[in-house]
Amino acid sequence: MSQFILQNFNVVVVVSLLTVFLVIALRPLAIKASFMDTPTTRKIHEGEIPLTGGISIFFATCLTSVIFYESLPPDSMTLLACAGLSLLLGAIDDKFDLHASTKLTLQIAIVSIFIMSTGHIVTSLGSPIGFSGPVELGMLSIPFTVLAIVGLQNTFNMVDGCDGLAASLVLVSLLALIFVAPEVLSELSRKILLVLSSSILLFLFFNFSNSKGLKAFLGDGGSLSLGFIVAASFVEFSASNTLYDPSLVLWFAAIPIMDFCTVIVRRTLLKRKIMAADRSHLHHLLLSLGLSHLQITVLTSLAAVALLVFGLFVTSNHPNISFWFFVVLFLVYLSIRMFTVKGE
Repeated sequence: MSQFILQNFNVVVVVSLLTVFLVIALRPLAIKASFMDTPTTRKIHEGEIPLTGGISIFFATCLTSVIFYESLPPDSMTLLACAGLSLLLGAIDDKFDLHASTKLTLQIAIVSIFIMSTGHIVTSLGSPIGFSGPVELGMLSIPFTVLAIVGLQNTFNMVDGCDGLAASLVLVSLLALIFVAPEVLSELSRKILLVLSSSILLFLFFNFSNSKGLKAFLGDGGSLSLGFIVAASFVEFSASNTLYDPSLVLWFAAIPIMDFCTVIVRRTLLKRKIMAADRSHLHHLLLSLGLSHLQITVLTSLAAVALLVFGLFVTSNHPNISFWFFVVLFLVYLSIRMFTVKGE
């Protein structure tokens, strides 16, 4: 782990400097274009905050990757291009508040372009206990992959309601992809994810800043593009992985997945619009308990890491029950949240 970082230390430094430069340089442009997040009854931050974090992270990552990895293979170029389209979609949504169905349709189109261009799809769900062999998806592989990527995109998008939370949970997932099974992803894929992780780490400084002149938000563009990269990398990991059960990737993003699914179930049972924003997420509950944004992000990130370590242990030693263990934990969490009324 440390050796990999040291070997790419110059890359980490460059992307960090670019991130700092872009966040600062884009601020006056965001103010001039009114590309700001304004407080509402659901958004409790003070003052208008530039939505330039995701843009800064994306362009810092792309520029650094192009500078240091001149001959990016087609799959990497497609990954960054589709992430860019997701960024654009989210930025337009930030500015004009797109209808949920329009946004979802465009997400599906972008993901479809990625799948057709790279051929990366999930073909198997592994061999969970209760099945005689691997559960092959066959003709369902493409629709399942589209659903998985779009779903995970929205998972990170919907959890972005607290300073540093979405970025930190994305960071946990990226670091898991880079270091948990380094043999699975290609060396170049791991390097690009390291570049992205370094940029996110620098962005967190601005996201947590109490200075009105420095603070910046990811924006929908940031959460959608980062969610896309994480989800697409999960697919590549699953397609290339021969060491672990495919269910391992669930543990890479356990907290956001469980929270997302719980919110969807609750909204469905309460006959609310599934994609309509409300205050039913885990971070809203923790806010209602009096925790600060920093406390919530640290606590949730530590829980995400703990679940990751636990999931890795279960998958390594009892691969046939890894998926069902995840399901059981989710049902326990769902049961608790179904009887939770605070913050909702």
